[in-house]
Amino acid sequence: MATTAQEVYPDKEPSTSTSDKKEDEQKQPPDQSDIASEPWHELDVSEWNEKGMERLLKEVEGYTPIKQNDIPSEKIPNVNFLLMGRISSGKSSFVNTVDSVLKGRLSIRSRAGCSGSSLTKSFNQSTPITKDCIKFRKDPNMADRVHCVLFVIDGSIPPEITMSQNVEKQIKEFQEMMNRKKIPQLILLTKMDILSTIKGDVSKLIRSKSVQEMREKVAMSLGLPPYTVLPMQNIANSRTVSTDLKILTLYNLCQALHAADDYLENFEDEIMADIYKGAQVKSNRD
Repeated sequence: MATTAQEVYPDKEPSTSTSDKKEDEQKQPPDQSDIASEPWHELDVSEWNEKGMERLLKEVEGYTPIKQNDIPSEKIPNVNFLLMGRISSGKSSFVNTVDSVLKGRLSIRSRAGCSGSSLTKSFNQSTPITKDCIKFRKDPNMADRVHCVLFVIDGSIPPEITMSQNVEKQIKEFQEMMNRKKIPQLILLTKMDILSTIKGDVSKLIRSKSVQEMREKVAMSLGLPPYTVLPMQNIANSRTVSTDLKILTLYNLCQALHAADDYLENFEDEIMADIYKGAQVKSNRD
């Protein structure tokens, strides 16, 4: 697996501070009326415990792009994800969370935190990439393309605030390009654990009516089906990697891997043609 880039929207987060409000919310007792008796979304997790976590971890660690299609692993050794989100939306924290889960310890591989500017890689708008750039690839092979896009949305902020008209316009323009290229899109809804009804108990996410409502609002704002929204707790809001957090992270990662595989399967004929072409070139050289 590989993350090719992390892009941020130029708009900064709203200037109004929400830290005091979040602290007050966390001091309030949990509102049990928000937690439904049945989950609003069934996760493909046989057991929400250590055994279920180990099964997901085994799936991730044994992942090979479109393995069932007998594509040589050296042809597409990794899948590439593009993370897009506003400043402090949780892009770096998600990378660190995934790394922490896979390593079994807290990781700070990607710099994370709150800042007025992006702490991760961003594209310089004053010098955009053009076809004349030295490293620009006019005809990238399948291994070099983006296989899945993850929109990273801060779930602690209402969508009507996060999705300003300028941001929404940029997203729609980008989505038009992704749709033409048939690139799958998912939404990471981060910081959901700070909800007063969750209180850090990740297992309640898929039963929280507030999370369900936020999921539907965000999906509608991006014009994507609700099932593409993946609620997430990032490691930045926790000191340890709990079993619940491992399960949620691995489940979301599996969904992204499945989406990347779907993209590659749509271009299987092109991949096989490249393999045949490469074999022909090698044969002619010999």
